[in-house]
Amino acid sequence: MAFRIQRSGAYSRAQFDELIKNAPFQDHDIQDMGINLCVRLSK
Repeated sequence: MAFRIQRSGAYSRAQFDELIKNAPFQDHDIQDMGINLCVRLSK
């Protein structure tokens, strides 16, 4: 139950990719870290 609640408001990897495409960043890296994503952006 706690997992469902925690993930319900979270962005997916694909959603982050879409957001980043429309942002002014030169480079990005998205890594899966268990149930989390680590997102690194650079200009």
